[in-house]
Amino acid sequence: MPWPISPWITRASTSSWSSAIHVKLELGGLSERTYDFLKNGYDIAFYTKYLRHSSIKVKKIATLEFVLCASPNYLATHGEITNLVDLAQHNCLVHTNDPIWHIAADAKEQHFKPHNVVFSSNTYMVLQKAAIQGMGVALVPLRSIVNEVRSGKLQLVLGDWPAPDRPLYAVYAPGKHTVRKVRLFVDFIADWFREHPMLSSDPAEAHAIDRRITRAAAAAAPL
Repeated sequence: MPWPISPWITRASTSSWSSAIHVKLELGGLSERTYDFLKNGYDIAFYTKYLRHSSIKVKKIATLEFVLCASPNYLATHGEITNLVDLAQHNCLVHTNDPIWHIAADAKEQHFKPHNVVFSSNTYMVLQKAAIQGMGVALVPLRSIVNEVRSGKLQLVLGDWPAPDRPLYAVYAPGKHTVRKVRLFVDFIADWFREHPMLSSDPAEAHAIDRRITRAAAAAAPL
């Protein structure tokens, strides 16, 4: 199960799930071959890319919004970012499976390849921590950094030029013989994401937090 979703699956899995149904949750274990989880004895895996393979069934769970971010200290030292030309001059923190950043600029999607990659990782959690430490600019899920933006540890970059949203999929074995608890668990996780649209210390504040972050990013963007 790849980051960025593991903290949310953990929270969802322990939220009002029936104790009569046993679920073993193991986080980690990235594999380039997306059906390996079946061979390794697991019932479900979660991915943020669309999968096509005859041995798996795919169900969309949620939509994840991705944003560019950096620490205020980094931006104060290295300068504000107002366009992709500026971004090309900055230190970038890049996911090893996501080397090209897709950014909606000037009413069309731009493919941006970071020039100055100072740090890379195969997990967004590590990239998030590196950004907080002031190492550079990272492309991460907004859901994972809501509290850091609220607290001022991170600042959104190029808020008017969003990265395309990405789907979150649950994948599991197909067919009529799919274990009932697997189907129930997938439905439960999908319902949890619908009821908790943004991860925060208070889920009831989710929509308000999202709006405040968007307004703050727009206000911070240089004219």
